[in-house]
Amino acid sequence: MKLKIRTYASVKELLGETFEIEVNDYCTIEELKKKIVSIKPESAGLLNICRFAINESIVNDETQIKEDEHVHIIPPSSGG
Repeated sequence: MKLKIRTYASVKELLGETFEIEVNDYCTIEELKKKIVSIKPESAGLLNICRFAINESIVNDETQIKEDEHVHIIPPSSGG
């Protein structure tokens, strides 16, 4: 299935604001990370500290992604 990914801040600088990626059906967030790293190896360190969201909910690495869901990669933030 094809997923549309939206990124923010430092991830956007590395991967672009949005991109599409082809993954297997029943893909998990962990598998998605591996797929992105296989295409763009320099993203590995950053992806390991990012949060992922599906639609508007933060999810963990074991979460399965369904077709037509919106995936967001959110880097760590700081501030006060």
